[in-house]
Amino acid sequence: MTNSKTKTTSTMESPLGTVTRTHHLGLSVRDIDASIRWYEEKLGFKVTKRFAFENLSDAGVTTREERIDGKFAFLELNGFNIEMIALKDSVPFPYKGDPAAKAYMHGLAHLCFTVDNVDEVIEELKRRDVEITWEPASFPDLGIRRSTFSDFEGNQLEIVEYID
Repeated sequence: MTNSKTKTTSTMESPLGTVTRTHHLGLSVRDIDASIRWYEEKLGFKVTKRFAFENLSDAGVTTREERIDGKFAFLELNGFNIEMIALKDSVPFPYKGDPAAKAYMHGLAHLCFTVDNVDEVIEELKRRDVEITWEPASFPDLGIRRSTFSDFEGNQLEIVEYID
């Protein structure tokens, strides 16, 4: 790494060290109670913690000067965590539609889970009235079978199965 004043050489391959897993994904939602219910009922997540800030500015979480009220929840499934964030006056992502078109917008395009069998998962999600946005399809060159679906607020979720 070089800047105008100093030159530093690092032997570390990655500044993240040897960490090879995520801690959590933050997901901004309109209605935290409805979002929690959806992720519990449709995907099997469990709430591990809930909390609120009456003013995030006072909590040192933001540098914004105006009052920001927020509700938060951590949900967990098989060691994967989602932090749900519901801030007063938040606005929805401007695009809801097919997965490929959504990737043309900057920011988080989707969240992907590895599963044992894409077809079985999609059939179960359909029984739970989940909106499927891309039916299962195989991509032999990538060694995967995949499908996508949306949560009730339109956030794009993907599942991938490794194939031979």
